Amino acid sequence: MKKTQCPNCGTMVLIPPARPPVSETEDRHVKQKESAAFKRIFEPIPRSAAYAGGLLLIFLVTTPFWIGDVIDSLQHQSPYFGPSKSDTTSTTNTAAIRDLTTYADVRLDTRRDEMEHRFGLTLQNTRGMRPEIYLGHNAGDIDTIMASFYDGLLKEATLVTRERLTTTEALQQELIDLYGEPQTRTDENGKSIQTGLTGLHGITSSDDLTGKLASYPHRRALLWTDGKVRLDVMIYSDDTGRSAILQAHLAATDWLQANQSALRPPGLQP
Repeated sequence: MKKTQCPNCGTMVLIPPARPPVSETEDRHVKQKESAAFKRIFEPIPRSAAYAGGLLLIFLVTTPFWIGDVIDSLQHQSPYFGPSKSDTTSTTNTAAIRDLTTYADVRLDTRRDEMEHRFGLTLQNTRGMRPEIYLGHNAGDIDTIMASFYDGLLKEATLVTRERLTTTEALQQELIDLYGEPQTRTDENGKSIQTGLTGLHGITSSDDLTGKLASYPHRRALLWTDGKVRLDVMIYSDDTGRSAILQAHLAATDWLQANQSALRPPGLQP
């Protein structure tokens, strides 16, 4: 440092040496250090958080423009949160066209070869007859099934399910959930009543099965039909009301009436 005398007051003062000029390289290095320091300040903020903060800011700024319409809409809305009238109509129409062609995974028009292995079907009459009648046992929930095939396609079937620890009402509700309300419902009581659905004597010809069904004194008969297919169900229940067996008869009545030229198969009712 240099000393010099102030020309005004005569005081001795120190004059620092002049700062050397900064080169272009040094200036760029300083700016890079300042930029890195700036990044370190904002890098801890995740990009997703920055986006969310921006969206929140936009939401808060625009709220006064739409909140009034929302409140007005809620004030005029019905407090009932169930289906609208149009939804109810749609549900009703859907229930009215339930598919009656299938029961317990047995579907009309299924090919014989698709069912033979599954149910262990054995021919009960002569091959080539119309119908060819087959009997099967022990497949899933089905204890016994009698199936009538026309030209290899299932057009009528009668089946008996395994005994279940359930009630008549519970079984009926399961059926209603599948097919809607039945067209008819009839309750019968007494062991003297003829066993089985009308005309379904073929499947109950076994003494064991006939005796088993006869031991259930309480019976409820249900019927569904859409004009082309008919489903008859008989629910058998014991005196305790806690054990039941279900017998069902499924028939493509419209097709059978229009196409059968041979003897009408057992169980078919117009």
